[in-house]
Amino acid sequence: MAMRSIIIALLLALTAFAQEMNSTYVQAVYNTPAVENDSIAKILHNYERATKIGNRHKTLGTGLIIAGSVGLCAGVAVTAYAIKNHNDYQRDSQKYSYEEGDSGSAYLFLLGGSSIFVGGASIITGIIFRSNGQKRLDRANGYEEQLRQYNQRSTSLSIVPLINPIGQAFGGNLLLNF
Repeated sequence: MAMRSIIIALLLALTAFAQEMNSTYVQAVYNTPAVENDSIAKILHNYERATKIGNRHKTLGTGLIIAGSVGLCAGVAVTAYAIKNHNDYQRDSQKYSYEEGDSGSAYLFLLGGSSIFVGGASIITGIIFRSNGQKRLDRANGYEEQLRQYNQRSTSLSIVPLINPIGQAFGGNLLLNF
């Protein structure tokens, strides 16, 4: 019985939330400024936004690729040094009796492996950001082409003759194209 009343209360709360979200969406749609409905302003806004985001993503992607490459190279170098250090320890421990273990090489190996992992992940993330930025810039070029085509349209004024032999009417009209 208590479970049923909890479910009913939850459904009522979700219904009220959905109605509130729907009214918020309707208000947002009807409260758009007139500039947003103008085709040139909308295309220009989309062009500027795509260019801004595209450049930001390409810059971020390039930085991640460079940082990841540095981290990857450093990780490989530290791991190689740790392996060499461990092999030297193994060779020396056969000659001499050491009671402590080779913990320094293990820490270096862990540090190098972590650096390789983080560097590789940074490179992959940078490639994704860079390609996304290029797609945005390609989309911006499409908007730029739309603006160029829209600007090529010009206004013209022409005279159109009117000839009606049946009604015996002659004259002309002015035609304004824009």
